[in-house]
Amino acid sequence: MEEKNPNGIPRFDGSNFEYWSNRMETYLKALGADGWFSVALGYNALKKPKSAAQKEAKRNNKLAIDTILDGLTDSLKSKVGSCASTKDIWDKLQELYAREEAKEGE
Repeated sequence: MEEKNPNGIPRFDGSNFEYWSNRMETYLKALGADGWFSVALGYNALKKPKSAAQKEAKRNNKLAIDTILDGLTDSLKSKVGSCASTKDIWDKLQELYAREEAKEGE
């Protein structure tokens, strides 16, 4: 059975990244706030938003960051704590865990 945190967010403990990443993508898309676009397309967290669309993108990025971090164990949060955007977090998790699973499959 898949573990979830109290908010229903898929929980990742460092194992089975592919399954978790698919579940998290689905969860973010279901939020309906375009949070997944922050992961897929990236977001420049260093750029100050000026337009309404940029402010909305900033909110979506923040929502996606909070959601992903809520789905990580404390030890995993420490591995991505320096990441500035949702895409950075996602890419770091892929680098650490998708490659690890690929090596195990060889």
